[in-house]
Amino acid sequence: MKVECLTEQFATRFDDDASKLENWQKLCRELSIDPAPPSITQCKKALSRLSVNLIDLIDSKRCGRSARVFPSKEALRQYTKKKKKFCPKLAAKDGGSVSKLLIEIF
Repeated sequence: MKVECLTEQFATRFDDDASKLENWQKLCRELSIDPAPPSITQCKKALSRLSVNLIDLIDSKRCGRSARVFPSKEALRQYTKKKKKFCPKLAAKDGGSVSKLLIEIF
């Protein structure tokens, strides 16, 4: 996928305004953190504990399934490399609340 396409999909699905609590809560609920925390800070903290492939996260809605949450950042790294499901950092950073899920792969 091209960076522009991914950026658009993040923005459409999760809204790119990271200053809105409802956007953070939507992402939390999408990743089975329910009830969603009552503040942006608490949402960020809850999301920082999760390891999710961002390509799978985008595809999950289209495919009608939940995105897989990995038991560790290392398990996510191995999966991402094996499946070659890399998300350009630029696309995710422009994706508002989704940027909290970014990790270093290499």
